Amino acid sequence: GMNRYGVILDQVGLEAAIEGLAEAYFRPLAAMLFPELVGPTDAEEHYAFTVKYEAEGDTELAKHG
Repeated sequence: GMNRYGVILDQVGLEAAIEGLAEAYFRPLAAMLFPELVGPTDAEEHYAFTVKYEAEGDTELAKHG
């Protein structure tokens, strides 16, 4: 489930791309910025999504049934 104007990127075929970005950039950056929190085996999972917001539109991130 996702906000009515959102999409989970793994569900639209971007899982490999997001995993590649995480491995190449996000994990090393997180380990560099937060070494006390992110070790070699941390940050191995991701949950990537995007949501469209508009001033007059849906501004909540809650699930919609």
